[in-house]
Amino acid sequence: MADALPTDGCDLAPVHVLLGRLEGELIPHERADEELLVPLVDRALGGSDATAALSRTHAEIEHQVSRLRLLLTGLDADVVQPEDVVELRRLLYGLYAVLRLHNAQEEEGAFSLVPDGNPHPATRS
Repeated sequence: MADALPTDGCDLAPVHVLLGRLEGELIPHERADEELLVPLVDRALGGSDATAALSRTHAEIEHQVSRLRLLLTGLDADVVQPEDVVELRRLLYGLYAVLRLHNAQEEEGAFSLVPDGNPHPATRS
């Protein structure tokens, strides 16, 4: 989405739709992970060392989404300045990077709990 934002005549509607999905789907999912998944993984691995980074990315995702909300709230949709688009792109790229890192952390953490590292028992030889 960040790549598609023009500096002149920027239409913020797609970004508002994205923000709605982030706040309506992603943030509740991350909060549920923090409340339910993190304690389970902590117990399974015998401490919070393995989930500290995961918890930190949960917090950073929520922080980035809040910053996106704040920026969009402060923008006049009729007069979006080029520097506003640059800031919007920066936030979107940052959020994308944190989400990629977070997904890798979840995959690594989840797969570490599966015997033999194979998440699909039926496919084992």
